[in-house]
Amino acid sequence: MSASGIILLAAFFVGSATFVLWPFIAARWLNVENETPEPLSSVISNAKQLHAEYEALLRAVRDLDFDFQTELVGEEDYRSQREALMQRGIQILEQIDGETAEAA
Repeated sequence: MSASGIILLAAFFVGSATFVLWPFIAARWLNVENETPEPLSSVISNAKQLHAEYEALLRAVRDLDFDFQTELVGEEDYRSQREALMQRGIQILEQIDGETAEAA
């Protein structure tokens, strides 16, 4: 086996190990954040979940827009799905505003 093949194999194993062990490493780092008082940490946790859901929603809108531009989705379906996603986005933003108002 050549030197470049060995390097590639080692890089593959390091990448695979990182992928497999990442949840354990991340969980250890996240435990540091749990030192905040319980009520505040639950508000922060809920706000983080809402932000993650909002980001996922933005990705869904972007994907829907792309599908519409490439004519994978008809205009009627596009309009109704986009409207539903936007309404859900508004609800999430209102919940985030409510959470930040409670924390203040």
